[in-house]
Amino acid sequence: MKIRNPTIEDALSIAKVHVESWQVGYRGLFPDRVLDNLSVSKRTENWTNQITKNSSSILISESENRIVGFTAFGPCRESEFDPSNNWEIYSLYVLPSEWRKNHGATLWQTVVGQARSNQVTNLYLWVFKENKPSISFYKKLGMELDNKMIKQKEREGFTIPEERYFINL
Repeated sequence: MKIRNPTIEDALSIAKVHVESWQVGYRGLFPDRVLDNLSVSKRTENWTNQITKNSSSILISESENRIVGFTAFGPCRESEFDPSNNWEIYSLYVLPSEWRKNHGATLWQTVVGQARSNQVTNLYLWVFKENKPSISFYKKLGMELDNKMIKQKEREGFTIPEERYFINL
């Protein structure tokens, strides 16, 4: 396993991980029509822009020279927090075939290490409320539910609740 920063050439592979992990991991949480309409080409464009503009910090996990996971993170987007010492994990996804092989935990630990070296005191992320496997994963890593923070995510006319989790570093 190798953790590294992505290059523009990695955008397509990141997009494939993103789409496949959504289609498998969120089946039953989102309507099939939403998941089946996810576009690798649109995600590739999005990841190309993010990598080019450096709009967030991105790390990828490789196994046998193949991208199998990624995370994007940076200053917390919630206005109630000072972004200089409160970070957010915007996304963390791993190919379903690589689940439970430590890629997600290693990406998470790398983010935590970078956060600590930047004197970040809190790390936040949002999880779909019914996404029990991810909630269990983050709780094992020491994250706690912020009971007062729930928001609704809308996608193609479908709304799903998200809960905020945090850890003090």
